[in-house]
Amino acid sequence: LFRSSKLEGKWEAVSVTQNGQEKKLSELGALASSFKISMTLEDGKATMEALGQKAEGTYKDNGDKVSVTIKNKAKDLVKDGDRLYLEVDGSKLYFEK
Repeated sequence: LFRSSKLEGKWEAVSVTQNGQEKKLSELGALASSFKISMTLEDGKATMEALGQKAEGTYKDNGDKVSVTIKNKAKDLVKDGDRLYLEVDGSKLYFEK
């Protein structure tokens, strides 16, 4: 079971589902760089890095989901075993520590 302390640390995007199939970012070739996203959760604060940009906000553990709010936009990441995923346009982007 996830506890807040288990959430803390740096999470890296590792895979994405497309058409229901999960692919490691390393298998995507040139597309992989557009998914190079990391997220650090610590003491209720969230820092997201993507495409050379860094944004800060907050996060809240909501049981089976983690709500991350950055630039006044809230996104729910779903807990899945030792991973988190973010659903975007029908695809899932998986993060691991």
